[in-house]
Amino acid sequence: MSLRPACAGTQTGTPQRMKTPPIPQPWGEQHTPRIGGRGAIFKGGSVHSERTLPVTAAILAGGNSRRMGHNKALLPLSGQPLIAHVAARLEKVARQRIILSNDAATYQFLDLPIYGDIFVGVGALAGVHAALTYAAFPLVFVVACDMPFLDPRLLRWLYDRIEEADVVMPRLGGREEPLHALYRRHRVLPKVTARLQAGYRRVVSFLPDVNVRYVDEAEMKLVAPELRSFRNANTPEEWQRVLSEWEENSM
Repeated sequence: MSLRPACAGTQTGTPQRMKTPPIPQPWGEQHTPRIGGRGAIFKGGSVHSERTLPVTAAILAGGNSRRMGHNKALLPLSGQPLIAHVAARLEKVARQRIILSNDAATYQFLDLPIYGDIFVGVGALAGVHAALTYAAFPLVFVVACDMPFLDPRLLRWLYDRIEEADVVMPRLGGREEPLHALYRRHRVLPKVTARLQAGYRRVVSFLPDVNVRYVDEAEMKLVAPELRSFRNANTPEEWQRVLSEWEENSM
């Protein structure tokens, strides 16, 4: 099972410089956060609770799911699409949740604000850019759409470590996990924009330009010993492992 973030784009060849596109309007009226009753798995983007943190949680759902063969965000899990479980877990942590996708119609059932990429067709880095652009809060969790085991305890622990850093970035096996990380919007967004304008696509390409607080496995295991929060599904085989683990933990 992969512990690497889904849809983390790759850099190939010489970066081609890009112009900054105009910022599009959000999808229809979906951008207006609404307050919903607690306990609902599908509801508006804003949640006001003393138990939630003053952060935006952005779910990236713009990948092509090539290795899976079809849209993994919609894979059925306990009677709900996979992405719905991700959104439900984030409801316990964040005061705002948003979806990043260029296919608004597919995710309207979530009743969450949906935003498209500003830099279109350049991968997950564009998703991070859009998340930071549209977030209502200064701190933004960015996660992938295929992480049903997201651990609210670990996310809160990451939040507590932001201090003066621009990014709190987990590392597993020495490799960054940018789609399970916390970003300081006003400091990181200009650096991501500059990298996109310069033609970069790697989702971690901007990290040398910002102040990163790395957290490694040994630290995180004190909070989440199995590090299940990072488990995702990029292939049918990985999805079967997710299903098996989900069933084991549901018994």
